[in-house]
Amino acid sequence: MNRGVTLEEHHGATWAVNAENCRRPDLLFIGKGNLRDFFEHRKLELKREVEKLDSNYILTISEEDFCQYLITKYSLRPPEIHEDKIYVYDQKEVVVDVSKDPMRAIFDRSKPFYIKGVQVTVAVPFEGDGELFQYKPSRSTRRPPCGKIRGQEIHLIYKTVN
Repeated sequence: MNRGVTLEEHHGATWAVNAENCRRPDLLFIGKGNLRDFFEHRKLELKREVEKLDSNYILTISEEDFCQYLITKYSLRPPEIHEDKIYVYDQKEVVVDVSKDPMRAIFDRSKPFYIKGVQVTVAVPFEGDGELFQYKPSRSTRRPPCGKIRGQEIHLIYKTVN
């Protein structure tokens, strides 16, 4: 497969994340914008919340309690991947559109050309704020992985054809 990011060779098949066969909402690291913009917006929200409070209120509340409230509300826990707990979540036969694959002899690339393949979903457990996986980091690949965040797991979707 020429499209996607090759992960490994296994029994003669190339496993890849195929962006052409992945709906846009399923692409990780791009869905909600840039990570830097997200952090700046979050900082601005905190500032606005503090600025709109009545000064008398701020003078009467416990500084420690107020700081703890802001930390709890605005802090983010960076995701920590548990590599030792990665497992195959699902495996099934699918049909894959290979019309955009330049290594295949297809005469009319304007129409889908489907062949049988296999889709494997790999679950990657993590701790932390999974929302961060929806933002594009400052350094990223041109082809983001296909997958979804399900609770405290990243479900990466890989497809291959024979």
